[in-house]
Amino acid sequence: MNIDILCSDLIYNNQDIADYFKHNNDLLKDLYFKPKKVEFDKLDNKNYLNKVKKTISLYSKINLKDYVNNCILEFSNDYKIESLNKNLYIIIGFATTTIYSTKYENEDVTVILLESTNSLDDLKMLLAHEYAHWVRQATSNIDIFETCIGERFITEGLACVYAKHNVPNKSDSYYCIVPDETVSWCKNNMIFIDSISKGTLDNRDLMSLFFYMYANIEYSDMPVRTGYVYGYLKVLKYMEENNINITDILTVDWETILN
Repeated sequence: MNIDILCSDLIYNNQDIADYFKHNNDLLKDLYFKPKKVEFDKLDNKNYLNKVKKTISLYSKINLKDYVNNCILEFSNDYKIESLNKNLYIIIGFATTTIYSTKYENEDVTVILLESTNSLDDLKMLLAHEYAHWVRQATSNIDIFETCIGERFITEGLACVYAKHNVPNKSDSYYCIVPDETVSWCKNNMIFIDSISKGTLDNRDLMSLFFYMYANIEYSDMPVRTGYVYGYLKVLKYMEENNINITDILTVDWETILN
């Protein structure tokens, strides 16, 4: 596991936030600004700077690299998969996302934005979510994010439930990284989601509708990113009906869980 903490000097050596962005300009451009389409416009925003100070204060109290390594080691006790040689970049950004995968030098890499977290639980939850993706992709011969909507439902649902397994006693919205209202809507509209996704599960026609933050949704009261919650609820239901643990089904095919 290669862990690169780009914001290390910012956290531990009192580096100025402007100097941090300047010093890491080329790498951040490829890892963050280009793939996330972020505008460099917040350095003079007092609320943003206060958030960064709070983040630095939180993580300066621990050895961040050791903490991440220990989390990964804890997760790895569930899954003995040797091909999880991953590159993880930990950065300070502009709070546009939490954790994501992108391409860097023709390799898949994972990026965590620390300022999107408010506690060590938040960080562990995000790491658990991503670890579930790593395990599923390592044991699959398809692109788990782009091949079809059925796979994406279950891929994200499994990751949310695995996060719940590792950081218990939080709300459903916490694990799905959506507002409470989105979870409530999904719980009240599962039959509706079943109906509009029926017949499209094996293609990616509805990927934007269910997973994109800025999706143009034709159903007026449907929130964005409902796919995360739908998948999460489907996985929980499958586990309950079959009396099994999340660690038993992280690699089960999506058809089995949805059908």
